Amino acid sequence: MVYHEGCRELDGRLRAAGSTVRRRFVSLKGMEHVKRALERTVAQQSLRLESGLILLANAVSGAPFLGLLGTVWGVMSAFSYVAMKGSADLKTMAPGVSGRSSPP
Repeated sequence: MVYHEGCRELDGRLRAAGSTVRRRFVSLKGMEHVKRALERTVAQQSLRLESGLILLANAVSGAPFLGLLGTVWGVMSAFSYVAMKGSADLKTMAPGVSGRSSPP
């Protein structure tokens, strides 16, 4: 976006008003306008990108707790399968740990 805006502004400064003829050089004042256009676009794009940082921070801080919830859920399922079956062997505990819905 910054590059395109700079090119558009520079192209506008190189073209004569109301003509298709292009000048070869841009004045110092014209380059200041191009510089301001670039700075404005950088500021706009920075604000647009920074607006998503809050959502990203929430997702990053909440992800470990979501993973922990899945682990606790699996352990609780394994213990409930052991209680239903009455024995604590691998065949009984594996579905709860692996995330399968019911013991074989």
